[in-house]
Amino acid sequence: MKGEIGHGAFSTVYRGRYHGFDVAIKMLNAKTVSVLEKNVAKEATILLRLNHPNIVKFMGISIQDNQFAIVTEYLSRGSLRQLLLDTTILLEDEHKRKFALDVCKGMSYLHSEKVIHRDLKCSNLLVDKDWTVKVADFGLSREGSDIDVTMTMTACGTPAWAAPEVLKTQRYSEKADIYSFSICFWEMCTRQVPYEGIPPYQIVISVATQGRRPDLQSNDFPAPFEEIIKKCWDEEPAARPDFGELVTRFTTMVVPLPDHETPFIMKREYSAVSPNVSASYI
Repeated sequence: MKGEIGHGAFSTVYRGRYHGFDVAIKMLNAKTVSVLEKNVAKEATILLRLNHPNIVKFMGISIQDNQFAIVTEYLSRGSLRQLLLDTTILLEDEHKRKFALDVCKGMSYLHSEKVIHRDLKCSNLLVDKDWTVKVADFGLSREGSDIDVTMTMTACGTPAWAAPEVLKTQRYSEKADIYSFSICFWEMCTRQVPYEGIPPYQIVISVATQGRRPDLQSNDFPAPFEEIIKKCWDEEPAARPDFGELVTRFTTMVVPLPDHETPFIMKREYSAVSPNVSASYI
């Protein structure tokens, strides 16, 4: 292993090499192995049968001496969340459209395989060197007969992305992922964190019982973007489009031609007084 590239409450991710390929090694924290062993096994089972250019590629699983590790392809640009928060990266509407299209293609395939992600958010979307976005982290996913049961996601710490029906512990379908995508796309458009600074319990109450959504008024959204966001976070799951429809919408959508074909990275130049930013391709 070459070193840590990320960590969370339940696992730590390292970069490594596997049969000549750069890989990401997700190691379950020892204290949570007994609690999350079933989720890790389920994640590996789901990844094993998935094959799509917008789904992170599964390389293998290791279970040894009470240690669990899931090995996947390594995506060099990290999470979409990190990318959106990086102010040195300039994103134009065409780049956001492409990101959204990638997510919808991956999720459309996932749903065609009868899998509900249940934890779709920008920190679970990874970006490769060519700026392709891939859906990752299937630890909370459900498939087959599991998808038509009542479950809650609030205990997993992601209420800002959870659909109202999930927060209310009602029965839900794959349309819960559509709602989560609306929050992801809002993130792409605004490059902000949804409900930043608001305690999770307040988000649960306001979204589930008061119809609250992230702010659209103070941001300058292209009309097609705003229309999609509103449709995807509709209170009624049946009123939300499916990912197949969204793939068509984003494929045929016309936005202004970008000044740069891919996201433009500005190079920071630091001085003793203050940092300056100059534009250059990296």
